[in-house]
Amino acid sequence: MTPKQAAARLLLAATQGKPHPTQLDRMQMAEILDSRISDEKRAKILEFVSKIETPYLDRLKKLTGEGEAEGEAAASAAAPQA
Repeated sequence: MTPKQAAARLLLAATQGKPHPTQLDRMQMAEILDSRISDEKRAKILEFVSKIETPYLDRLKKLTGEGEAEGEAAASAAAPQA
């Protein structure tokens, strides 16, 4: 499993009630991922978490439809009133 895949799995687990990846030590990460995690790999995973977290959560919002309601409200507020 690549660090990027591990980061994505940990972020998914965080949306399902697990602690955020930055709050996990390497042993806790290993338990969630069912894989051995070294200190170096943990550091790489946390790098990817910081890179992919915002786009990942934005994508989840779009897929669930939560982002559309916010976007429509902002668009209607910005539209000129006739």
